[in-house]
Amino acid sequence: MVSLLDLFDSEDPREREYLKNILHRIYGKFMVHRPFIRKAINNIFYRFIYETERHSGIAELLEILGSIINGFALPMKEEHKLFLVRALIPLHKPKSIAVYHQQLSYCITQFVEKDYKLADTVVRVAERALFLWNNEHIVGLIAQNRNVTLPIIFEALERNIQSHWNQAVHGLTVNVRKMFLEMDADLFEECQRQLAEREARSREVEEQRELTWKKLADAATQRGEDDMTFPIERGIIY
Repeated sequence: MVSLLDLFDSEDPREREYLKNILHRIYGKFMVHRPFIRKAINNIFYRFIYETERHSGIAELLEILGSIINGFALPMKEEHKLFLVRALIPLHKPKSIAVYHQQLSYCITQFVEKDYKLADTVVRVAERALFLWNNEHIVGLIAQNRNVTLPIIFEALERNIQSHWNQAVHGLTVNVRKMFLEMDADLFEECQRQLAEREARSREVEEQRELTWKKLADAATQRGEDDMTFPIERGIIY
């Protein structure tokens, strides 16, 4: 089993896809091996996070885990909660997170949906990220590169202020937003304008999509009515 898991480090995406399907079937068929498989995957994550930061199959392993987490019985075992804290959350550290971020987000979302109290653990990650702005050295670097930094994080800041449920995260976000406004008001207003334009385009696309679906539905309904009222010629047997 360990040798099979080691093959996930292949650079060939086709091989990793086959391995994903094979491991998923093994996990589903052999219940007795499930704890060992989860532990072995944990060990791969630990080596990736704390030693190598290089592994080609993290996204595929997380995809398998998304299905596994979805099947966890309630209430969740302490072992499963520790997996969230010790493996999944630290996976945000490596620089290559963009490669597997979608699968990682899905896994964490599955945990929170299973037990909303676990959201407190995820909130701590957001708090620690926002606390970076209390570091003078980091703030200085951000100020020097604000033309790059602010456009990247502006939408996330605005989303936090508008809808984040946690009061601490909301308060920290307000402070960071205020800091950027005082740092460069012109750049801040430009980011606001660009965000408003993107949201307007998104609304327009969504409205167009809904209109298209409505036309298709109306056309299907009309066609059904036409078929029902189509005259049948007498004397023809079908």
